[in-house]
Amino acid sequence: MSSNVKGSRPNDRVEVWKPPPFGPYKINVDGSFPRINNSGSTSFVIRDALGIFIAGGGTSDSCFLFAEHVEAVECKQAIQFAVDNNFWPAIIETDAQVVYLQLLNNSSVNLSILGTV
Repeated sequence: MSSNVKGSRPNDRVEVWKPPPFGPYKINVDGSFPRINNSGSTSFVIRDALGIFIAGGGTSDSCFLFAEHVEAVECKQAIQFAVDNNFWPAIIETDAQVVYLQLLNNSSVNLSILGTV
């Protein structure tokens, strides 16, 4: 997600959602991890090229290890939901760089505590 829109401070940037090109859906995933009892919540939204809401979902649990764990679980759940419901092909958008890089490099060995995303 990128934008050139400036916020209220000189170095602030406001992220603006951009629709996918015609054809694929866009799946936005996000998670929350306040570190209280390892609790967290996840959510995803699927939209089409017009920005119309197609589907969404989420979970909350108290067994997450860290913020990237929340995002990885949500990416996996969102992708599985999209495949199961024929919302495919799709573009996945996440703000978790570690998870994003794991999705891009899925052919390499993943020695992290989470394993392969």
